[in-house]
Amino acid sequence: MCSSDLETGWEGKKLQVNGVVINLTLMCPRCVMPTIGFDEFRKDPGIMRTLVQHCQHSLGIYAEVEQPGSIQVGAPVQLI
Repeated sequence: MCSSDLETGWEGKKLQVNGVVINLTLMCPRCVMPTIGFDEFRKDPGIMRTLVQHCQHSLGIYAEVEQPGSIQVGAPVQLI
């Protein structure tokens, strides 16, 4: 299971945290950057293959703040 499986159902919805409202706008297509090695991590093209095969080439979701405010650790989050 890809972690983006959950997020694919979120596109077009909103997250509400206290008074903060966040529009979930578009699945995030991944570029090749996750495959490039740096520091102690080696180059791994298998990362992109996995994203393409299991995650529809996406990982994460773009969002826009509709109603700004403060969010505290542990605040309840509601998908609306």
